[in-house]
Amino acid sequence: MEKLEILAALSSADQSSLVACIESAVQKLKEEPFGELANDLRAIIAKAASHPEEFKDDAELRKLFATIMLLAFNQDKSSFGDIYRIARNSDFIATLPTGHWFFREFHRIIGALSVSDDLPMIGDLILDANVNSTVREQALLTFHFLLLEEIIPEKDLVEEYRQLLERGLPPDDDWKLWMALVVNASVIGGAKLKPYVTDILDRGVMGEQTSFVRKAVIGLFGGGSHRFREMLKKEHKGLFTNPQEEVEALLAEPVEETGEMPERGKPIVREDPKIGRNDPCPCGSGKKYKKCCGQ
Repeated sequence: MEKLEILAALSSADQSSLVACIESAVQKLKEEPFGELANDLRAIIAKAASHPEEFKDDAELRKLFATIMLLAFNQDKSSFGDIYRIARNSDFIATLPTGHWFFREFHRIIGALSVSDDLPMIGDLILDANVNSTVREQALLTFHFLLLEEIIPEKDLVEEYRQLLERGLPPDDDWKLWMALVVNASVIGGAKLKPYVTDILDRGVMGEQTSFVRKAVIGLFGGGSHRFREMLKKEHKGLFTNPQEEVEALLAEPVEETGEMPERGKPIVREDPKIGRNDPCPCGSGKKYKKCCGQ
């Protein structure tokens, strides 16, 4: 596809057409990362950052988010600032439904575009109570993304997190965001950040939830941090590489996520009988449970 065809097809609601558009654009951007198409895509983002009110109807919004996706595919570092400005525009963000693609993939988008010098800006996004809470949570996940993708040196991530912990969230911020901050710090920085995490816990900023969070954090410092990283790797979605999958996610209906924590103190009731490790496996293999499905 030629440049004008690609730009026209970015607003398509047809999955196969949009996939073909993205595949053509990705190839063209590889060949000419600073060519005319790349400049036109950056111009779309710059316009959205300055005048988001002009992106109102569904077609214009699809074009905007498909453009953001393409720039993430291209790891276009020069686009970081404009996409950052879009994320901070509370009026525009408020028009997007909960569970929108931009919210779900923001940590991957911003992570693909980041360099070390951008870390303080991500930190500012996290600490600003005026920014959409989902964007702030996703910005926290960006640190994990950057760590697992090895885009930015681990020492830079740890240092930025140290400054985040020193500055702290607003005192009356949501305790779940405080919890995400200290748990992420424990995973990313380990013993290097333990004094700063301990200080936050000792200040009791999470109110009655502090003891609950302290137990979780102690588990991480007690040797669970490495295991938690391994778990993150299993759930990790890396850089944008598959047009088919990414377009499918972009065009999917927004996913409603409650984000609710389990109620503390409420017992978990087992509906099925517990299977002993030496009991016959319920799958019917004839083996003991521990040698079959219980492995």
